[in-house]
Formats: sequence, structure tokens, C-alpha cells
Amino acid sequence: MAKAVTTSLPYMKGRGRDFCRGCHGVNLFTGIDLGDVPLANEFLQENEIDFKTYPLELRVCSDCGLGQVEDVTTPNVIFRNYRYLSSISSTFLDHAELFVKDVLEENCNSSRLGTRDRK
Repeated sequence: MAKAVTTSLPYMKGRGRDFCRGCHGVNLFTGIDLGDVPLANEFLQENEIDFKTYPLELRVCSDCGLGQVEDVTTPNVIFRNYRYLSSISSTFLDHAELFVKDVLEENCNSSRLGTRDRK
């Protein structure tokens, strides 16, 4: 069985290619490959033509169904200039409250909502 890898490197190529980070299974397939894309929420100025891109490929585990990105970028890289905090967005909080109410009405056994800023 493959072992999970932890590191402080800013970018790890292929971390999710060979094993599932959820169940450690090895039966993964490519769900979608979007090629190289810039980070989300990187609002670039007109003069910022040179920007870094990262491969974005969704790998899906046939054993447990978990979808995961193949290449991992650390939170320090992703969120260094991030301008959106869901915990202070009244629109998001209203949406999350309605979502939870809908799920609870369907007699769902469990539900977990989370935010990047852990609030």
C-alpha cells in the first residue's frame, strides 16, 4: 500500500497520480484534464502578462470515488494574495445556511461544510 507524503515544498508534481490520498488505493483514472491554468482568484493587471500556471488534472479513485488533483500546490502558494474569505461573505453564509437546512430536511445522516479560513 502506498504511503501518504507530506512536505513543505511549494509544488509537488504527481502526488495524486499513483495512489488515493483518501483510501490509499491504487486504482485511479483521469476524470478531466484541464491542462495548465493560472491559480484561481489571481486577478492580474494588464501589465502582468507573465504569470505562473499549474497543471490541473482531476484523478478519481475507483475504490472509494474520491476526486483529487494530481499535482499539489501548497496553501502558501495558492492563498498568498487571496482576496476572498468565505467567513465574511454574507452571500456565502446565507447560501451555506440554506444548503444545510435543505440537507437536513432530506434526512441526511451527516454533512460537513468548511472554509479555507476555518471560521
